[in-house]
Amino acid sequence: MSSLIKTNTTLVKANASIQVANKLLTVGNNLPDLIPYRKGTKWGYCDNIRKIVIDCTYEDADIYRENWVRPYEGLTLNLDSIPDFSIEGKTPKWDKNRRYINMLTAIVKINSQWICIDNKGNRIPNENILGNLENYLSEYWEVWTSAECLNEFDTGIKAVQLNSKWGFVSDEYEQWTPIPVERDGRWTYTGVLGNSFKSIPCIYEEVSSYTEGIASVKLAGKWKLIDKNNIQISSEAFDSSVYFKFGLGLTTLSGKFGFIDKMGKSIIPFIYDNAYEFVDGIHSEVTINDKHGFINRFNVMVVPCIYDGFISPKFVNGLNIVVSNKSSSTPFDKVIYHEYYAPHFDCCYKVGYIDKNGAQYWED
Repeated sequence: MSSLIKTNTTLVKANASIQVANKLLTVGNNLPDLIPYRKGTKWGYCDNIRKIVIDCTYEDADIYRENWVRPYEGLTLNLDSIPDFSIEGKTPKWDKNRRYINMLTAIVKINSQWICIDNKGNRIPNENILGNLENYLSEYWEVWTSAECLNEFDTGIKAVQLNSKWGFVSDEYEQWTPIPVERDGRWTYTGVLGNSFKSIPCIYEEVSSYTEGIASVKLAGKWKLIDKNNIQISSEAFDSSVYFKFGLGLTTLSGKFGFIDKMGKSIIPFIYDNAYEFVDGIHSEVTINDKHGFINRFNVMVVPCIYDGFISPKFVNGLNIVVSNKSSSTPFDKVIYHEYYAPHFDCCYKVGYIDKNGAQYWED
């Protein structure tokens, strides 16, 4: 009987783990109601089953996002029925001064000019957009890059310069926060605890900042993991520094990229030519033979490595943009996508949108 109970308990735990894993993989997979869709050289919008909702008549189109606009001709709303503070949802809502409506808008290009439209395809006059269209366009590329794409170093640390060398100081004096500093060509950690300093001996060639309580240090040409007490976590050694995000650390071994856990154990094998951190905790952009794709935390290739690149290592509203160096697709307009993207990916053309399951929203 006890063996049966133990077996049932194990099965329950296994099922619970599977449910958690499935929930993790489905987080953020919801797609917007309208998705930019390219048909040949023209753009419009479709739903999540690729049915065209707004005709493909534009030279370019981008994702819908919330924006504040004044009421305009063609806006079919019973303005009196809109409360001051409506609940989150698709219904446009007034601000408290009842001057602007917060609603979904998108920018599209027609006759070489960018304009703003609502979710019915109606043009919104430039003067009705809060902050005007020019500001709206200049800030639009930022939806594809944000702090989510950066490593989050342990809190309470800021960079300082002393004698032409850079280090970090802590804003938090109540607890020990390691701070990397360089002395005589050797790297170590120091930190602040009350009014006294606690140091880790100057024995390292290089160090990384702490992420999620762990740092990587270089000694004799190899990188290893230590905790905040300078205790080596494991004997595993790597070829590059390690930064942790959502519990997984990206590093290299024998010229290939892979991921490890906080004990230094390989979780995703070192088989990729390049890789990004799991920006959203679920997906990582990887490269094989100069082609880009996405894997999930279980090393399942959810978007195959067949593309020249993506506009960002993260998905926005469940979508990403496939980029290419082939002139047969839409040239990037630096007005909204910023000069950062083309040189960064060595790709100057926009192929189309793709979701987290690899579905393509275009046809040639």
